[in-house]
Amino acid sequence: MYIIVIGLVFAVVAYAGYAVFGSFAPNFTSLSNEAEGVSITEMAKEEVQETRIRVTFPGHGAKIRSPLLIRGEAIGPWFFEGSFPVSILDGNGNVLAQGSAVAEDDWMTEGFVPFTTTIYFGKSPTDGGKVRLHKANASGLPQHEASFDVNVRF
Repeated sequence: MYIIVIGLVFAVVAYAGYAVFGSFAPNFTSLSNEAEGVSITEMAKEEVQETRIRVTFPGHGAKIRSPLLIRGEAIGPWFFEGSFPVSILDGNGNVLAQGSAVAEDDWMTEGFVPFTTTIYFGKSPTDGGKVRLHKANASGLPQHEASFDVNVRF
């Protein structure tokens, strides 16, 4: 009985894209969550971003209005000269407003630093959109690009 259960576990693990013998690292290129249309690679990327930036307000799915106070914390390298860009996008990806989140403490650290910003924006043509926080990238190099989205409603 136990051998059958162990065999089934190995089969499920192998089917999910994990190595059964050798490395147990997931094969992110072959996994996908078709029900939600989000790849595991995108989900892993989102989890990595959440370890570098955390938005405490607004929460995912929150109904927002102008002016919008945005609060959270990000690791020091997310900032450049104590700030990083923030955009409010409508449901079509059009920019409604832009601003800068400002560190509330010493940003020259590897640890988390609280930030805030207040952004004024006009009426959105869509019911939903995103608050997008961009990692400061003074170099302009693509390998240093990063952003974090909070889905919101207007």
